[in-house]
Amino acid sequence: MVEYSLAKTILLLLAGAFGAVVKDCVYDNKLTLPRVEDGALVLGFVGGAIIGALAGLVIDGSLTTAALAGYTGKSVIESLIGGGNRCKDNQK
Repeated sequence: MVEYSLAKTILLLLAGAFGAVVKDCVYDNKLTLPRVEDGALVLGFVGGAIIGALAGLVIDGSLTTAALAGYTGKSVIESLIGGGNRCKDNQK
């Protein structure tokens, strides 16, 4: 197990979150603010930043790959979740 200093951990989290925010800006051309919609909390870009930060932390310790993991982290999870639903639909 790799151990990081607190400063390195914070930098990796920020790099991952930055990558996710950049992805939201590029993909949607805007940042969606958190809101309550039909009684449910929609996290907007904050949700992507949280996923990106965690992806940046677990990747390999490099700030560059942490940012790239943040950029792709949300997309990978969405495709895995969506892929599972498509497989079930194809089996019917």
